[in-house]
Amino acid sequence: SSFQFRFVNIAAVYWADAVWNIDYVRLDKNRNMYDTVVSDIGFAGDPSFLLNDYTSMPYRQFLPNKATETAPFYSNTIHNNRSVSAPLTYGFTASVLSPAALLQPVVYTNATVSANSIQVLANNAYTTTIPSTAVGRNDKVVFENKYFIQPTGLTGSSENDTIVKNIVFDNYLAYDDGSAEKSYYLNLYPTLPGKIAIEYYLNQPDTLRGLSIYFGRQLPFASYKSFSILVYSQLAGVNGAVEDKILLQQDLNNPLYVDTVNHFTNYKFENPLVLPPGTFFIGTLQPPGSGDDSIYFGLDVNRIGGNHAYYNVLNAWNPSLISGAIMMRPLLGQAVVASGVHDVADTRKQWSVSPNPAKDALRFDYDLDTKPTYRITDIQGRTTKEGTVPNSKTIDISGLVPGMYFVTLVAEGVAPVPQKIIKL
Repeated sequence: SSFQFRFVNIAAVYWADAVWNIDYVRLDKNRNMYDTVVSDIGFAGDPSFLLNDYTSMPYRQFLPNKATETAPFYSNTIHNNRSVSAPLTYGFTASVLSPAALLQPVVYTNATVSANSIQVLANNAYTTTIPSTAVGRNDKVVFENKYFIQPTGLTGSSENDTIVKNIVFDNYLAYDDGSAEKSYYLNLYPTLPGKIAIEYYLNQPDTLRGLSIYFGRQLPFASYKSFSILVYSQLAGVNGAVEDKILLQQDLNNPLYVDTVNHFTNYKFENPLVLPPGTFFIGTLQPPGSGDDSIYFGLDVNRIGGNHAYYNVLNAWNPSLISGAIMMRPLLGQAVVASGVHDVADTRKQWSVSPNPAKDALRFDYDLDTKPTYRITDIQGRTTKEGTVPNSKTIDISGLVPGMYFVTLVAEGVAPVPQKIIKL
């Protein structure tokens, strides 16, 4: 009754992939050091998705091209932990959880599993039974694929003879499965911006309303760093395009970290963008001088096939050679609720500074009776430039080092909140 045990493993402190999981804890009488075979056949991997390329998409985007979007078959993996081959009967069912409907009744298949090996079990697709109607344009639809091993004396524990994969049709496009095993980041060149772009496609026109991003944890946190969100219709050098074509740019966003597993941060677009059918790209831009350690984005390494990702750190786009899906999801259709604290309108007199990002000059616009003073500080709080500026006039900033700065306008009746700018 007082027996205790402890598991210890050696891990790399600064790497997030040195994670160990314990599969079995086996206690029994009359055992010895040679009794190492676990008499069990169980599932050993995540089942494949119903979709062929995406892991999730709006149902309205799925229906116009249902045959192409649906995977030709579904698979999962099992592991025979025994030292001898064994016969096996496995089954598969499919249903819609919302609205409820049975798509595929149980189908049993016989197989033989080799000794101490991992094998793939395949199930035919059920394309013809997928409903084409009875759902609203923005409705969330959830499919459930259930795989199970018929109980026998060989399956051992009943807790790992069934595995379920839910496929969610909602308001976003995704290549990832919702969990990050590693992080993706750019090795930035000190005086050049770093860009990431993910290729997506639409089967029918839709409205792009924002971007959802999963950020990998890092020390120190990157919460103070800024990045822009960009939407492109084409990238220079990709698919025969000769130049970038930017459809939307939303500047000065910050990573957000929440103490919740698999939490995505939503960035709502101030001006939604109507997109035609076909390909588009969406991603991030990190300004020069934003730090050699960059920003960590979640990477789903279970992604199989092309990752649809491109990066640009030396003024040229290159396909990413890192296997896995970068966890950025375009938000489509219905209104998006942004993460974080909502802005509260300030009743004091407003002012603005432009352009942003800026290269050589900044223009100040305000509604004041007196000429105010301005102050520009770097991210360490050091004043790099200050003075007075008339309304609708510019100041020279060509001498500032590229990076992020804070601009404050000092005058009676003016909101003292600084504005962030990027110096190119």
